[in-house]
Amino acid sequence: MKNEDELKKISDGIKNGDVTISNMVAHESMLEVFKAMRDVTLGELEDWENNGVHVVFEWHENAVGKNKDGNPMFNTYQFLTVDEWTYIQDEMGRTEEKASREENLKKRNVRKRISQNKRKKK
Repeated sequence: MKNEDELKKISDGIKNGDVTISNMVAHESMLEVFKAMRDVTLGELEDWENNGVHVVFEWHENAVGKNKDGNPMFNTYQFLTVDEWTYIQDEMGRTEEKASREENLKKRNVRKRISQNKRKKK
């Protein structure tokens, strides 16, 4: 299993558009995007599922070009287990919540300054 820092890095990569995950790719384009998966047998796919593999992903820096739909194509791929994917989804949610709290705080501070400036002018 990947450690917490690796999972946070992947989470940031997904949010920043630096990572392609299998959930983002149309089913019929999977083998075109993750080209190395063409060599995977049905038995291996079943083994992956039995071992908890849930998401296939890769970093855009490892892309070898783009397909006709503009998706990056890879000769390599990596896995995320169900637990790792759940952690990443939770991490992305926490980050969004934090950003929302920070935005609300900024808005309150702006309103407070406006209110203070109005009082000073009186």
